[in-house]
Amino acid sequence: MTDRHLAFALFERPVVLDLAAIVDVLRKRHPGIEIDLPEAAPGTEAPVIRCGGMNVLLMVMPMPVPRESWELPGRRAVATWPAAIEVLGRHACHVVVTTVGQAETPAQQLQAARAVTAVTGGLIATIPAAAVLWDGLVAHSADRWEQLSRETFAGYPRIPFPLWVSIHPFRDGPIIGAITFGLTPFGGREIEFEGKGADTNAIVTKVAGLIVYVLEHGAVLRDGDTFGAGESDRIRIHHVVSRRVQGLPVLQATIPAAA
Repeated sequence: MTDRHLAFALFERPVVLDLAAIVDVLRKRHPGIEIDLPEAAPGTEAPVIRCGGMNVLLMVMPMPVPRESWELPGRRAVATWPAAIEVLGRHACHVVVTTVGQAETPAQQLQAARAVTAVTGGLIATIPAAAVLWDGLVAHSADRWEQLSRETFAGYPRIPFPLWVSIHPFRDGPIIGAITFGLTPFGGREIEFEGKGADTNAIVTKVAGLIVYVLEHGAVLRDGDTFGAGESDRIRIHHVVSRRVQGLPVLQATIPAAA
């Protein structure tokens, strides 16, 4: 797992932050959540917004994110966002949004993700952006991020986990499955579910449930543990390296077609 989450907000033109405007947006979107403007964090001149109990830094970088950092997430995003590579490729500068200090527990990891997501949403609501890159793993259009980030502090089932973790169905001969990208910073592994002749929607639903479980509890599923709502549909989880993405540690499960 990583100690801190990173969101890169990508812009086509140079930006100047308006912290008061961002805070105003955040307070309107997230009533009841602590939103303040403390002094800059020790050791940095970057501005800080206090959000949901987390100090969130905003660092303006007057250059593009290196292509190798966004090209692969952009290619993955093309399935749901066809213009991803084109949009990502024309940004001129970016703002790094992250927390001050480390998140040591699953609860802190999730709260840090929520806070960074909210502040990034407030930022791009005040300055039109091109895209958002999350943890170097998941790419989104600015419109999608701006809308879903409004639910960042919502509980299940409204928690906007698709901003942090993408689900990619696949077909491999008679095998139907789905693999995730973006869960590793929360639980140390991605998810790879598959089944011969299985139903894609059923697999995606199970993967979504497991994603939320890992977000809430962290890396608690051991090799050989089972996961599921009831005894009849519990699935055994194995810690393996993906057969489809070289070197990728995954929580792997094979489910029956009728699941």
